[in-house]
Amino acid sequence: MRTTAAMVAILSAVSQQAIAQEIKLPILAPLTGYISLEGTSQRNGAVLAVKNAPASVKATYESFDTATSPEN
Repeated sequence: MRTTAAMVAILSAVSQQAIAQEIKLPILAPLTGYISLEGTSQRNGAVLAVKNAPASVKATYESFDTATSPEN
């Protein structure tokens, strides 16, 4: 939930400045390991925020797995 709120805040701030350039946002979440369920939810929320960015903002994302696993 915090990740989604942060992404919305970032996208809103950028749209207010009316920057016409593309913004690339990294999404860092634990997609594997013992908290992967939470990480998947965080990723999905962040992707939803990027896809629903204001029309004046062209945002793309790339997801990264922080690999939170008991073995590491």
